[in-house]
Amino acid sequence: MASERTTAILRDVLIVIGAFVLAGLFCGWLWHQLWAPAPEGVVYGHVPRFEDDKDFRGVGLYFLVAVVAGVLISLVSTFVFERDEVWTLLAVVVGSLAAGGVMLAVGKALGPDSAAEAARRADDFAKVKGDLHAPWVTVLTSFPGGAALGSVVVLTCFTRRRDRRRPHTSAATSSVENGEAQFDPQSNG
Repeated sequence: MASERTTAILRDVLIVIGAFVLAGLFCGWLWHQLWAPAPEGVVYGHVPRFEDDKDFRGVGLYFLVAVVAGVLISLVSTFVFERDEVWTLLAVVVGSLAAGGVMLAVGKALGPDSAAEAARRADDFAKVKGDLHAPWVTVLTSFPGGAALGSVVVLTCFTRRRDRRRPHTSAATSSVENGEAQFDPQSNG
């Protein structure tokens, strides 16, 4: 019996992590599609220069896509795989971290080569295409942050485990059962 439960939990964990990784693949493609075409900038001093909003657009889109996907996938996976909340939450965290890395890798692979590498070989005032990138702090916080939010919403608002709780006993009832004191409630009338 214990091995069946362990097998079921392991299956649930692998499904949740796999769902996040597949979502990371799709989100990387979506991130690239929303970002394309690559912004153009100029090289000065072997450093690519872009307008601020065009350089930030890729990071902002990464954040938006990752948070929304993290929330949606964790809402569904936490609601469906509620067998063991701790293992499900652990799978959501691991899966969302993996999804963020996969999303970054796919987006960078679909985008143009590094603008910094191209600028090192280019002359001043040459045109260079921007690359799709996101800082690691964004990668490590956006997908997992959205996923944590979705899991917390499900675990606090939509849990189906309410019927397995122990019955509530008040302090007065337990003290009477132990023979410690008598409780004589008086009406407020």
